[in-house]
Amino acid sequence: MARPSFAARSTLASSSYSLLFFTSSLKVTRGESQVEILSEKFTIDYNNLRLVLSTKNSIRALRIYEKMKNMYEKVSIGQRREHTIVSIPFKVIARNDEVRSAIHKVLCSKLRKVRNERTRMKIIHALMRLSSSKEVDCEP
Repeated sequence: MARPSFAARSTLASSSYSLLFFTSSLKVTRGESQVEILSEKFTIDYNNLRLVLSTKNSIRALRIYEKMKNMYEKVSIGQRREHTIVSIPFKVIARNDEVRSAIHKVLCSKLRKVRNERTRMKIIHALMRLSSSKEVDCEP
């Protein structure tokens, strides 16, 4: 296979540089799947139908676990690599109307943004588990 000429290589390099510059200038939205419970931000895990807080500080995780354990009875804590994970299942959260409406709002905004059909179905399933009816009521 022949090696490309110097001009072709410099053109490829400049186009890949511009692509790299373009992708690095894109705005990354962080925290769009988060819900605040008792002044702690939990991420919505719609794959496993739970709220998750992951931290490297195990002492902080234990404090959060104790605080959530007093409020909700089925809170779990676990270790994954160097992170400590505190999780609360959806069925425990469904009793609190304020938190349930906040999760519903976040999942509806995720449903509007997602393009993948498989992810879309997982979000719809999570919305149906969260609501009492069998319909998903996200206004456009």
